[in-house]
Parts: sequence; structure tokens; C-alpha cells
Amino acid sequence: MGRSPHPPQTKVSAAFASGNRANMTPAPTAVTWWRGFNDPLLNSLGAQAATNNPDVRSAKSSLAAAVGAR
Repeated sequence: MGRSPHPPQTKVSAAFASGNRANMTPAPTAVTWWRGFNDPLLNSLGAQAATNNPDVRSAKSSLAAAVGAR
């Protein structure tokens, strides 16, 4: 049997299809995934990273500075 000449029909929720992003915020576990390891050192490093790098631009800058310091 060959390919179907018709694309598959995919059902998408109305909120997603309309571009409404209100329901697309990350779950709290998505931004604290490392806590699942129950490692105090990893939790400490994650907290430091969140405190010292409140956005992606500053995180990139800090990483570049750290790599350049070697």
C-alpha cells in the first residue's frame, strides 16, 4: 500500500490553536528539576545559579567570564 494523498488530521485544543499562551507556563518542577536527585550540593548550586543569574543574558556573561578566567 502506498502513501495516502491526504495529510493526517491532528486534533489540537482551541487554546493552543488560537495562540493563547496562558496555559503554556512551565510547571514548577520544570525549573527545579535537579531537586529530584535529593543532593544538597546540587540544590545549593541551583539556588546560587538562580540568585546570581536572574536572566539568560547575565548567565551567558557569567559563563563567558568564568571560562575566560581559566
